[in-house]
Amino acid sequence: MKITFVTGGRGKVTVFADGERIAPVDEEFALSCGYKDGDEIDGAQLAAFLEAVRLRSAFLGAMRILSGRDHGKKELENKLVSKGHSRESASKTCDLLEEKGYLDDSAYALSLAKRLYESKGFSSRRIKSELLQKGISRENADYACENIDIEPVSRIIELLNTKFRNKLGTEKGNKQVFSALLRMGYSYSDIRSAMNQADISIGED
Repeated sequence: MKITFVTGGRGKVTVFADGERIAPVDEEFALSCGYKDGDEIDGAQLAAFLEAVRLRSAFLGAMRILSGRDHGKKELENKLVSKGHSRESASKTCDLLEEKGYLDDSAYALSLAKRLYESKGFSSRRIKSELLQKGISRENADYACENIDIEPVSRIIELLNTKFRNKLGTEKGNKQVFSALLRMGYSYSDIRSAMNQADISIGED
């Protein structure tokens, strides 16, 4: 069968095989795919070409996602699948991006752990849970969290004086802050100890 390329606008190219539309591709891919307009192609070559098109589409999709923010490898793979790419294409694409240095789960885990600790005030336990949910390995999650919450009571007191300062002062507000700290991953005993040291009453219930 004969393969042909029809250039459209915005760098888009439509590929045809014996006059039947088979795939849209970008101009860079069309120029580097190894085929010229009018070349003959057999069934096996066409199947390989379409696989290359799928991988190219997943790669471009991944780069668009990464232009917004960093992602972990598994997180990016799942996001590609959610956008319609096959699991196989998404997995191969993420392997390639990791090989080329675009993905680094260890560095991503450290960066995300720092952000969750500093901006969200999360405890190491909550941070580790967040990392694991994003597909970060337990080894990388443990490493990212190993220096967080060395003194959790001091950290809670700091949060009481900053993040929650304007919410304290009433029994209802104090209890709401206590519950918020629990959701952030701090233990009941550490929160109570910190509030006692800060002379914040929360009752006995």
